[in-house]
Amino acid sequence: MPTYILLDDGTQAQIELLDIAHIPATGDPVQIVSLMGKLSHDVEESLLRAKCAAFQFLLRRRLIQAEQGFSLALEIFDRQGKPLAQKIRGHSGGLAFALALILHKAARNYGSMEICATGRLGNPRTGGIKGVAALADKISGGLERLPEGSIIFFPQENNGELTAHHWKQAQARGICLAPVSGLDETVAVLEERGMLALSSERSLTPSRKRRWPWVAAACALLFYLAGYFATLPISNYLLGNGRYEWVEQLTEPAQWLYWFDGRFAQLHQALVKPVQIVAELRSPTGVGEREVITFTHRSRGRLAFRGQEMWALSLKASQPLYIYLFLRDAVDELQRLFPEEPVTHENLLSANQEWVFPPPGYWRPVPSSRGREILVLVAARWPCKDLEGRCSWRESHTLMERLAWRDRQGEGAWVLRLALDPARP
Repeated sequence: MPTYILLDDGTQAQIELLDIAHIPATGDPVQIVSLMGKLSHDVEESLLRAKCAAFQFLLRRRLIQAEQGFSLALEIFDRQGKPLAQKIRGHSGGLAFALALILHKAARNYGSMEICATGRLGNPRTGGIKGVAALADKISGGLERLPEGSIIFFPQENNGELTAHHWKQAQARGICLAPVSGLDETVAVLEERGMLALSSERSLTPSRKRRWPWVAAACALLFYLAGYFATLPISNYLLGNGRYEWVEQLTEPAQWLYWFDGRFAQLHQALVKPVQIVAELRSPTGVGEREVITFTHRSRGRLAFRGQEMWALSLKASQPLYIYLFLRDAVDELQRLFPEEPVTHENLLSANQEWVFPPPGYWRPVPSSRGREILVLVAARWPCKDLEGRCSWRESHTLMERLAWRDRQGEGAWVLRLALDPARP
C-alpha cells in the first residue's frame, strides 16, 4: 500500500514495495533492490536506516523471526506515475521508508487513506526521529493535495514551525497532523486507527515488556493447581509415617486457599479433634482393670494394668481408629499380636464399636517364667505405615525406635502401655 514522502517543493513522492524472491545474504536479512537505478548517497543511507529500524520493530512485535529475511523491489513515483528516485536528495525520507516497510508487512486495507511522512531517522535501534528542513513548505503542499482523512507525520522537533493557519487548514480539510518523536509513537497512531494488524499478533505473542505479568500469573496458577492436587497425597504420605505436625502446618493454609474443597478443612479438624478411649483388661475370673482417657491432639497417656494368669483386652473409641498391638517381654523381645501379616483394614475400629483381643471365648496367658510383660497398644487416626511390614515375630530395633518416637510425639496416634504381671504363686 502506498506511502508518500513530503518533498521540499510541496509535492509528494509515492513509495511502492513489491515482494521478490529472497536469497539469504550474510548480515543483510532485509534486501531492497531499486528498480530505477542507483539512488543518491543520502537516500541510500536513509533507506539503510529505515530497513534496520523497521526490522527491529517487526522483531519486537513478533511479526517476523530473527532468522527470517525478505527481499523487496523499490520504486518511487510522483502522482503522475513518473519516476522520482533519481531526483530525491537528503535524509528526510527515512521515516516514510520505515513506515512503508512496516505497512507492507502488517497493514490492513485502509481504503483511499494516504500516509505521508517526513523525518530523519537517528539511531535505527531506538527509531528516534530528527528534524528536517523546509517543513512549512512540505506541510503546505500536503494540505493542498492530500485527500480527506489522510495523515501527515512530521518530527516533533519541527512542531514549532507550523502556524495556526496550518492547523486550521488541516482541520478544515480533515487531515491529521501528527508530530512524533519516535517510530513506536508513529506506529501507535496507526494502531489506534485500526490500520495495522498488530493487535491480534500481539495477543498471541506479547512483547517482552508486557509478557511478564502473564508469565507470573501462569506460574501462580500452576503452583496453585499443583498445591491443590498434591496437598492431599503428600498429607496422606506424611500421616502414614506419623508426621502429624507437618500435616497440620500444611492444611492450615490449604483449607483457606482451597475453600471450595471441604476435604482440607475436614483433615485439619481431624488432627485436633479430641478422642475418648475406653480400655479394659479382662480376666476369666472377672477381675480386670478399666480406664477411660480423653486424648487431645497433643496429649499423651499411659495405662498400668495388673494382669492375671489369663487376659483379654477390649477397646472402644469415640472416633474411628487404627489398632496395632505389640507384646514386649522382660528381655525386650517384641512381637506384633495384631494385626497379623499381611496388614489389612481389619485393624480399623469403627466409632463406638468394641474391639476385643483375642476374640471372645479365647484368652492369652501370662507366662510366669518370663516375668513382667508390656502390652504396647497404638491407637491412631490414620494407618501407621511405619509400623507395618517390618515385624514378623521379633521386632527390629528400628520398630522399637518408631514406637518410642510416636510415644514422645503424642499427636494423631497414641501409644498406650499396659503392664502384665504374672500371678504370684
